[in-house]
Amino acid sequence: MLLDYAAEIGAELCARGTDFQLTEHADGSWDWQGKSAGGDVINYSGLPDINLPKPNAAVVIQVLQLLGVSPEEGELAGSLAAATLTGRLQRIERNGCQYTLDVAHNPQAAEYVTRRLNSEPCAGKTWMVLGMLADKDITEVLGHLKDLADQWLLVTLDVPRGKPV
Repeated sequence: MLLDYAAEIGAELCARGTDFQLTEHADGSWDWQGKSAGGDVINYSGLPDINLPKPNAAVVIQVLQLLGVSPEEGELAGSLAAATLTGRLQRIERNGCQYTLDVAHNPQAAEYVTRRLNSEPCAGKTWMVLGMLADKDITEVLGHLKDLADQWLLVTLDVPRGKPV
C-alpha cells in the first residue's frame, strides 16, 4: 500500500534494508551504509553504541544524506553518543536510588527496553511502574517486560484511552 502510494504521487521511497542499512557488532558499535542525495554510496564505520534504537538513528542518518547534510564521521559519532530523548531510557538518580524512565508503548519498544536493561543489570530490587493505553498490544508488551522486575506497581493512566488496572 505504501509503495503504491509513493509511486502514485511520484515520491522516491528510501527503505532500510534496501537503500540503507546498519550492521551491529558484538561490542555495541555499528556501521551504516546508505546513499547520498546524488545516489553515491556513503559508509560510516565504527559508530558508537547509543541509548536510542539504532534503526531509528540509521533513518536519521539517511535523511541527513538526502538533505545534502553529510557530517564527518567523528562529528556524527560524537553527536550520536551525546543524543538523548526524554523518556527513552532516561536515567535519574535520587537519594541514592537509580531510576530508569521509558515510555515504551509497543512491542518493539518493550523488546528494546528489555534488551538494554538486561545488558546493564542493577544492584538491588527492580520495580516496574506500568500504565498502559487500552488500544496498545498489552499482552505482547508484557511478554517482553515480564522478567525485568522483582516488584510491579500497576497504575491506571488518567486519560480516556487509559487501561484500568
